Order: sequence, then C-alpha cells, then structure tokens
Amino acid sequence: MSPDFTLEEGQYLTLTYSGRYDTHDEHLRILQEAIQKRKLKAVGQFLEFLLIDIHETQRYDEYVTQLQVRVVAE
Repeated sequence: MSPDFTLEEGQYLTLTYSGRYDTHDEHLRILQEAIQKRKLKAVGQFLEFLLIDIHETQRYDEYVTQLQVRVVAE
C-alpha cells in the first residue's frame, strides 16, 4: 500500500490546539505570526491533522487539531 502523501524532509513549525474547528483561521494566523517572529519562511502548504475528531468524541472541547508547515530561515 502506498501513502497518500509524503512529508518533505526539513524543519516544521507546529501548532496544536483543542476545541472547535471554527477557530481554525485564528490558529492559522497565530502560526503565521510565529513564523514571522522567528524570521522564518513557510515552504509549501500548511497541513492540518485532526488528531481527535468526531470519530473519537462528540464533545467539541475534546477535539485536537494540529497545524504544520515546513519552514526555512529567511
């Protein structure tokens, strides 16, 4: 079986948060600000991983989402 995708080698900046999905844009903004603050540059697409979602719990406050993006020094 082949994977759906392969992560490129490199350094990634990650933000993990809990709660509803409708806060996604807010957390994406926080991640982008962290990139700028550290004088990094995002390379490629921002990735979203649903670590705990509707398949594990019906409680929004138990959802866990992780955002990742590969970064390089500016």
